[in-house]
Amino acid sequence: MKGKKVKKEHEWSSIEVNFVMHQFVLGDESHPERDEIYQMLDEMARKLNREGHVVITSDVLHDIDEEEKENALCLHSERLAIAYGLLRLPKESTIRIVKNLRLCIDCHSAIKLISAIYKREIIKKEEDENGAPPGDSIGESSGGGGGGRGGEVVGEIAESI
Repeated sequence: MKGKKVKKEHEWSSIEVNFVMHQFVLGDESHPERDEIYQMLDEMARKLNREGHVVITSDVLHDIDEEEKENALCLHSERLAIAYGLLRLPKESTIRIVKNLRLCIDCHSAIKLISAIYKREIIKKEEDENGAPPGDSIGESSGGGGGGRGGEVVGEIAESI
């Protein structure tokens, strides 16, 4: 990739709260509400662990030990965006995130469980190569498609991956 001057695109996720778009990158610490977000990430990790979530590190290609891989997965941008949504969106509302890259296997599995634990539909849309989000949902709803917005619902009630 270096010889061909190909740049790897950095992953990011965004969430709209009160008409303001909040964007997160892997391990992001730049958000003004960082401390609260990281406290929510810790709570999410504890609840996932309590529910029996087993971390899937096969997608982590870095040469680091298993514990570091598990910690890195917990800091993926989509988890930061979801943590922020859990903190700032009304309890009955759907959490909608946009992500520029596909979810790793572990995040997909964890988000399904987060949806069930917090009883929240989570909709994730991926941008296509032109920057347009075609749609993908993750959540607790039985609607199967994110309320007609296209995508997949992944949760304890409906799944279509």
